[in-house]
Amino acid sequence: MSRIKKLLMVVVALLLLAVGGLYLYKDAAVRSGVIASGDQVLGAESTTLDSASLDLFGGGLALRGLKLNNPEGYQQPHFGSECGSGQSGGHRCAAIPSYCRPCCRR
Repeated sequence: MSRIKKLLMVVVALLLLAVGGLYLYKDAAVRSGVIASGDQVLGAESTTLDSASLDLFGGGLALRGLKLNNPEGYQQPHFGSECGSGQSGGHRCAAIPSYCRPCCRR
């Protein structure tokens, strides 16, 4: 019986270490996933991301320094890089959702 208890304690300890490791490296895993997915959808090396922060208990995700390169033929080199005033005095980022354009927030 004591041998089973020791084995069970080792399994529980390894499980706790694995969960703790996943919790510590969750932000790096999210960053890698965002970059890999963006590159797969938009083309090789088209996505850059400085950092990601995942809040498991609050349900939040922050992506800092996300840059999506447009494919050839687009006027702007990066998605959302047209921030600023338009020629007619309007805001040129109006069509981009606010959560995608932090440089355009007022």
